[in-house]
Amino acid sequence: LVAVNDPYDEPLLIELFPNYDATPVRLLIVDITYEDPDSARPRVQQVKFQPAETDARRVRFARTNPGAGAFTIQLTILGINNSVRRLRPVRLESPLVFLGEYMGLETLQWRM
Repeated sequence: LVAVNDPYDEPLLIELFPNYDATPVRLLIVDITYEDPDSARPRVQQVKFQPAETDARRVRFARTNPGAGAFTIQLTILGINNSVRRLRPVRLESPLVFLGEYMGLETLQWRM
């Protein structure tokens, strides 16, 4: 683990809450993409949730503009039957993300 000083005062802190029905899920992969308006390239972080995990996870992005807070999440669901569903990306501005809101209908359709 390497500590790096962040030259920017206000990072973007995103908190992911796994509030979904994990019964049909073997693994949930969350790709978070942040595009700082002052930077030429997007930054991506990936968080993986196992079915038994219930604690929130935090993701941190340094940003040059504290007012820029939009980011995109994309969920990939690996089912207990080895099926894979990659959901459409969703653009968000709230740093509190309840993952069940974005899996709800997709998971119900998947179980039928």
